[in-house]
Amino acid sequence: MELTTLAKVKALMGYTGTSEDVALTQLVTSVSDRVSRALRRETEAAERTETTRLVRTGKTVTLCAFPVTAVASVKFSSTGDFTDIDALVEFEDYSVDLEQGTITLSVSTSGKFPTAQVVYTGGMATDTATFITDYAGLSAAVDMQIQLEAKRRQTVGSTSQRTSGGDIRYEGELDFFKGLMRQIVFHQRMVW
Repeated sequence: MELTTLAKVKALMGYTGTSEDVALTQLVTSVSDRVSRALRRETEAAERTETTRLVRTGKTVTLCAFPVTAVASVKFSSTGDFTDIDALVEFEDYSVDLEQGTITLSVSTSGKFPTAQVVYTGGMATDTATFITDYAGLSAAVDMQIQLEAKRRQTVGSTSQRTSGGDIRYEGELDFFKGLMRQIVFHQRMVW
């Protein structure tokens, strides 16, 4: 899912024509994909099934997509095999933090391969328009990253560019700018 739109990027850059649309659309897709990976969480809300070994996490499962809007089932297996395993009962066997996307089991999690399986619906937004509304700061930072990359697309990896007004100096290779990194860290899934 794209985290912004071509129209937003063009408005930020002051573009009204269509000559740059193909390149900017590619940047919208590329930057959105890179930011989604950096977030370490699913941006598009959908139904998912996750299976997690509980070796390092103890009794807590941190889901890949949050906020969570619904949990269909949670199962625990001490062997990693969910055949004929009944679903656990919420409030009795586990609790859910919908906003953070964590499930804490209250059942014993011992066994050779302690594993939880969760069927749920979660993610940051159902579509790009909702993402832009609900995560306005992050989406605006994505717009600015696209603008920076569009301006540097002819000079990626170089440290300067000659212009009619003199040299423009770039420091280091092209990466996420600090404002976008702050937004990513704020919204990032924490993995232990």
